[in-house]
Amino acid sequence: MIAAVERYLGLRADLGYQDRDLRRELRAFAAFAAARGAVHLRNEDVLAWVEPMGSAGARRRCVEKVSNLGSFLRAEDEAHEALPPRYASRLGRRDRLIPFVYRTEEVVSIMDGFASLGLAHAYDALTYRAIIGLIAATGMRVSEALNLRLADVNGPVLFIRQTKFNKDRLLLVDETTTRALDGYLALRPSGLNAPKLFLIWTNRTPSRVWMAAVFRRCTDLLGMEGRDGSGPPRIHDLRHTFAINSLAECAHDEERVANHIVALSTYLGHVSVRDTYWYLRLLPGTKLAIVNAIEEMRHAQPDAQ
Repeated sequence: MIAAVERYLGLRADLGYQDRDLRRELRAFAAFAAARGAVHLRNEDVLAWVEPMGSAGARRRCVEKVSNLGSFLRAEDEAHEALPPRYASRLGRRDRLIPFVYRTEEVVSIMDGFASLGLAHAYDALTYRAIIGLIAATGMRVSEALNLRLADVNGPVLFIRQTKFNKDRLLLVDETTTRALDGYLALRPSGLNAPKLFLIWTNRTPSRVWMAAVFRRCTDLLGMEGRDGSGPPRIHDLRHTFAINSLAECAHDEERVANHIVALSTYLGHVSVRDTYWYLRLLPGTKLAIVNAIEEMRHAQPDAQ
């Protein structure tokens, strides 16, 4: 089992996955199973391994990781066992979080709202405004926006460095976005000279935790709450909103959606096009037919690398 797990982890590393937690957990499982004399993946070893874990959530997450390992191993050797579905269902699998889908006027209200928070410096409000505007306009991850350097901005082209799964990519942005970034930089105080694109008065880029906290203060001030089954609005929901709106624009045309979704997956930096197909489920109910059609096509298309 130990050799099989190392081969699986090695293949994932070659594909660009970082897998720090997965490596630790699967190696612990492999050592546990090997100590019990296991040569193949066995359900009895999986169940014995997760049973002492403190919560159903922890057990569920570990079972899912071993289950994915099992799918890989069974492709080569059917002696590896598949975990019975009834056990996974007992763990209470959690549905994927429903995002807060922003209306345009809500995004504008948030961008304007930073000026009302009493921040340490007026330029800080401009920085938070520019960050949120860029994420809303491009669908990039908040970490990608915060990591941008001045050198990464070349007119309408943004260079996104070493993002999730250690991939670089280029983003082409709209002319209005370019003008907004130019206007933001034109107002930068002379004492701020760090190489990052987004800076606050301390000459540093805000951390993700601080950015999330300021964002929550702003949405709370505006009285924004979750709706349609979502939790409170989050920064990451701007990325979801971008993807949903992008697909909705062509959802009347099955062929356009099929072509667009691969391009969208690349633009968003998804490691697999399967991650992008999830957004089809969030389109308005009137698009149900096209959603179902594209979901059927999913199984016939290769993953986007």
